[in-house]
Amino acid sequence: MFWKATERLKYRTVKLEREQNFQESGNASWEALIAGDYARSIELIEQDRKSLEQQRKPFDDAEVPFYRVRVIQYPLSDYVKWELAHFKLNVEEGETISIVDTARIADIELDTSLKDFVLFDDFLMLSYDYTLDGLPLDTYLVTDTEYLREMSELADELLARAWPFERHPHEPLIPLSEG
Repeated sequence: MFWKATERLKYRTVKLEREQNFQESGNASWEALIAGDYARSIELIEQDRKSLEQQRKPFDDAEVPFYRVRVIQYPLSDYVKWELAHFKLNVEEGETISIVDTARIADIELDTSLKDFVLFDDFLMLSYDYTLDGLPLDTYLVTDTEYLREMSELADELLARAWPFERHPHEPLIPLSEG
């Protein structure tokens, strides 16, 4: 459904990532992370460059921006530290990423029970539920026009409160004792 939706895009896609841990089986860098080999995990991030190029292609072809908003919560989980390290590659590949701390959106989270989603213009939203340890549970397709308009406004607000990835002070994944 995700890739099919990219064929109809007109003005933007917004992806919100709220969960602090995900499982990414099959990703060598993530697997090194969970094995505790932080240095190797960072080295392996480069292997994802080709995949990122392929993921960006439908958005580039449609000349439609793809915005990722990453919600972070302190202290950062190892997964989020790994993802922030990975985002350096994503940004090099042309992705627009914004970071927002849970403290800056606490009022939104209280009002909306904020969950991960991908919003395609104003015609479709995919909403995701995960287990506590980051395994996918369900994906919901939302097409209700009024709700999508509200979610588009929410996405605007999240983007307004977030700061560009390049300005975020990243915590290193590799502990100083290993570095």
